[in-house]
Amino acid sequence: MGWTGQESHISLGIFFRTMYCSKCAAKLKKCRLTRTIRKGGLEFNSAVLNNRTVGMDAKQKVSYVYRCPKCGQETSYEDQILISKQQKKLGKKILK
Repeated sequence: MGWTGQESHISLGIFFRTMYCSKCAAKLKKCRLTRTIRKGGLEFNSAVLNNRTVGMDAKQKVSYVYRCPKCGQETSYEDQILISKQQKKLGKKILK
């Protein structure tokens, strides 16, 4: 029985920027998504921080996205940056 490694990716702007939903104009919440990749899977490699490890059977990949509490729409940080630029340019939060 081995241990489970963890690998995460987050943009710092997701903590400091306030974003709004393009469908209902609600303030977006950050949401953590976790995937577990088992040994023998296509994306599995036994390296953590570019160092080989011994005995790791699974790896959890963690990423963060924005989720609307009203309509449930999920968007990545990169997509939400483009949406927020359009919202600012048009002067309104709801885009259709």
